[in-house]
Amino acid sequence: MGIFGHGKKEKQLQERQLSCFYNVLRQYNRKLFIGKNMHLSERIGNTPLIFLEHISHMIGGRVFIKYEVCNPFGSALDRTAFSYLQQGINTGELKPDGCIIESSTGNLAISLAYLCAAQRVTLLVVMPEPEDDRIPNLLRLLRAQVTFTPRNQGMAAAAKVASNMHIDTWNSYYSDQFHNNEGPQTHYRSTGKEIVDQCNELAIQPDIFIAGVGSGATFMGVGSRLREAFPSIQLVAVEPAESPVLSGGKSAPHAFHGIGAGFIPDIFNYKLDPKIFPVCIEDAVRASRRILNKEGLPCGLTTGANLYAALQLVGRPEYRGKNIIIMGHDGIERDLGVKMLGAGQF
Repeated sequence: MGIFGHGKKEKQLQERQLSCFYNVLRQYNRKLFIGKNMHLSERIGNTPLIFLEHISHMIGGRVFIKYEVCNPFGSALDRTAFSYLQQGINTGELKPDGCIIESSTGNLAISLAYLCAAQRVTLLVVMPEPEDDRIPNLLRLLRAQVTFTPRNQGMAAAAKVASNMHIDTWNSYYSDQFHNNEGPQTHYRSTGKEIVDQCNELAIQPDIFIAGVGSGATFMGVGSRLREAFPSIQLVAVEPAESPVLSGGKSAPHAFHGIGAGFIPDIFNYKLDPKIFPVCIEDAVRASRRILNKEGLPCGLTTGANLYAALQLVGRPEYRGKNIIIMGHDGIERDLGVKMLGAGQF
């Protein structure tokens, strides 16, 4: 986030944004130190909306990022993970001596693992066999049990195995992210409302909202809330170019974590009239590094894909000068592999 503006309007925007950011920071600090008995879940949410000053100045538009890295476990999936746990407890499906089952390639599994460790709940995760062991090792460190499915069969196979595992496992609760409407409702109630409130506080009218689609929970929940508040906003759904299923293409393996399920999830639909934007892994890497180098914000490849989509759109005459909000789904540390380090300079 930059300090110096490039004009009166930008300076006024930054003053409002800095005030909003410091309010969030003060709230976060109070959460950290308010008392020993404060529940971990109360630190989830209220993440900042940050103006990407340097990138915006370069491209001729105004780009803001909803920076979910500020959640306790580093991603937007902290919100849905906690909501799924609450749902299981409230419905009685998740019992004290039971377990929770989910299929996930990364962020949801990690958020669930941390929360389950804090609640002494057993977690069973099913995922396609990854390229490396970093995420499975972290999950095992948090005492989650990890089951792999063939990589070339994608998330569809992992979700099917998770469903069968739930049927075969006594006293289990299947949070079922691809079919569970609690996911979109969570982001409607929390993430979407926060963005609307922050836009009003910053006195900006968002023209475009961009988010990656995995289960579709974030996109559908936030998109619905923004469309209610700002009826003319355009919603852009980002997917892997290597597996462009939302665009009508074929499913294929890809290197993204958290987007590109390889099928159209039940909770995702086209009623919001989204623009589908495929992004390849190389472009996402370069954009992720661009945020880090230009703004000092560590962001993962899904966030990089969102920024790349924003950069491409703002390069078109009809999008010049528009206010664009992108989801900052997660941080860079889970994507620090050969692709991130070997993408070259820009």
